[in-house]
Parts: sequence; structure tokens; C-alpha cells
Amino acid sequence: MQPRVPSWGPAPPLSLPYPACPLAAAGAKRRGAPLWRRLGGLGVALLALGTPAGQGAAGMEVLGWVETAMLEPGNLKLRAKLDSGARHSSLHVVDPEEFTRNGQPWVRFTVTNREGEFATYERPVVRTARIKRLGGGVTLRPVVRLGICVGTVFKEVEVNLEDRTRFLYKLLVGRSFLKGSVLIDAGRSLSAPPTCKGPGP
Repeated sequence: MQPRVPSWGPAPPLSLPYPACPLAAAGAKRRGAPLWRRLGGLGVALLALGTPAGQGAAGMEVLGWVETAMLEPGNLKLRAKLDSGARHSSLHVVDPEEFTRNGQPWVRFTVTNREGEFATYERPVVRTARIKRLGGGVTLRPVVRLGICVGTVFKEVEVNLEDRTRFLYKLLVGRSFLKGSVLIDAGRSLSAPPTCKGPGP
């Protein structure tokens, strides 16, 4: 008796466990969304690169990772690092003087730029930030609200007052300012001087 040889028939089509182009698949699921949203974070980066300063996706302004910012009040200009990794902004202040006014905590401090221009501020303390040190312990920083202008964007935001002597830039602009208004192009710097006409909404 001859052994029976099984008949396997035609091979089934190859089915991959994932789409050949994840970006295209993601875009297909978001056909109704704007291009930058369909492409996700990569799309934002691609749209920012090669886009003239001030012309960003969804009406957001494209700025460099370092720009000249202006503090309000006082119109004092400082080199600022735009950092989406920081929640709040930080300003270089040495020996802030805390005092009480009408029963509320206030702070007096002076800010000087690299040209030697300076402005002295008196602002109410909105809260005190507790910052953990890498070597242990906690540092207390007064937090005030200041107006910041970068490019054409003006916002009044919370700013930590800290000694930034070890850092290159006296002002760090964080997400509370950048959110919804600014895209950072890491390939640019000093691309847009501050031209705010006044406080925003």
C-alpha cells in the first residue's frame, strides 16, 4: 500500500502582526484631523523645520531654543532658554528680600542683564516652591507672577526666583508660558526679538 501524501493546497497570504507603515496607519485613523495632528509629534517637528519664524502649526509661533525675552513691567531684555521640560519659568535672582505688605508676603529683587541694565521689582509672593536638592535637603524658592514677552507672545506666568549663577541663561521659560502658543525649533536661536505691544488676555 502506498503511503498517502497530504495535499496542503496553496499557501495562505502572509499576514503581518503590524502595519508596514505605522505612521500611515495612524494617519488613516485620523483622516478628519489636521495634518500636524495626524502625524503626531513627528509631524510637529517636520512642520516646524523649514518654517519661517512666527508661522507655526495651528497658529502657534515657532521660536528658537534661545531667544531674547522681555520682562514686564520694566521692559528689561534678557537672553532666555525655552525649555519644554520645565513646568514653570525660573529667573536668576540673588538675595531676594522678603517683607510683609498689608499682611501679605512680598519680595523685592533686582534683575540685571548682560549689558548691565537692571530693574528692581516688588511683587507679591503667590506661593513658595519646595525644590529637592540632588545631594539631599530642600530649597525654598519664592514664586511671583511676572509678564514675559518672547517673539510676539505675552503672558503673565508664575516665575521661580532662584540663583542661576551656574547656568548660562538668566531666564528659563517653561511650559506654563509655552503651552498652546509656542513651538520650539532646536535648530534656531535668537530668531525673533520681543515685539509684544502690551499684556495679552
